[in-house]
Amino acid sequence: MKPSELAKQLGFKSLQEACDLVDVTPRTLINWQTTNPHRYRAVMLGAAYVKQSQIAAKLIDNKEV
Repeated sequence: MKPSELAKQLGFKSLQEACDLVDVTPRTLINWQTTNPHRYRAVMLGAAYVKQSQIAAKLIDNKEV
C-alpha cells in the first residue's frame, strides 16, 4: 500500500497533512516505508493518534471540528 493510501485510510486528507503533523517531508515517509518499515508504521499510527486526539479535544471543548 502506498503511503498516500495509508494516510487516507487513517483519516488524513492527504499524505501532506500527515507529514505536516509529524514535521517530515513526504519523501522521508516514502523512504521510511522502504528502508525502515517499523518506523514508518509507528510514525503514521502516531500521527493518526495525534489527529484523533485533537479532534476529541475540540469536541470536548464544544468547538467546531
